[in-house]
Amino acid sequence: MKYQIITLDGIGGTGQTTQIHMLAKYIYENQRDWWYNNFDGMIDNAIKNIEDIKDFLKEFPDGIVFNDGSIARMIVTDLCNGFNNDKIEEKYRNLINEYLYLEYNFDVMNFLLIPENTLMCYNRILKRNKIVGITDKIEWNSQQLETINNMLKNFNNNMVLRQWQFKLISINEDDTILEVHNKLLKYLEDK
Repeated sequence: MKYQIITLDGIGGTGQTTQIHMLAKYIYENQRDWWYNNFDGMIDNAIKNIEDIKDFLKEFPDGIVFNDGSIARMIVTDLCNGFNNDKIEEKYRNLINEYLYLEYNFDVMNFLLIPENTLMCYNRILKRNKIVGITDKIEWNSQQLETINNMLKNFNNNMVLRQWQFKLISINEDDTILEVHNKLLKYLEDK
């Protein structure tokens, strides 16, 4: 696996955090330094995160960064909320430039985890919360999340980030965590 930056994104419940931890274990076993980065949806935090990514890869040029989340979900959410491409370009201009810097200067692989339906994701979150003892009510807007998921499927056609491409990983209800992991590894090891 030669990548320096691996990004996984998708709606909540697709398992991107679980997959990152599984990939990190794989990297650790192969004796590479790694760093976990969580994109929380805030532009200023994301720009700071990218600066941290650059610093990490400068210090550990053979290291690898795992991004949990990305600009894709941020942009798609704003598009769902009525932003047009001009507003998106204006709002995200600095962050887009930072992402493109990463794309041009490092070996990057971007994934979008796309579930066949959002109810599956909701049920996964309920199950996880039950296992770990979380009793808080889950805020879940099925219609909005279905729209976001469908837009993420077509994100590679987004005019704002033409140069930035994602590999789409389809997740079916019958897919186990390990099967999804193996799909990711196939892409990562094909290089």
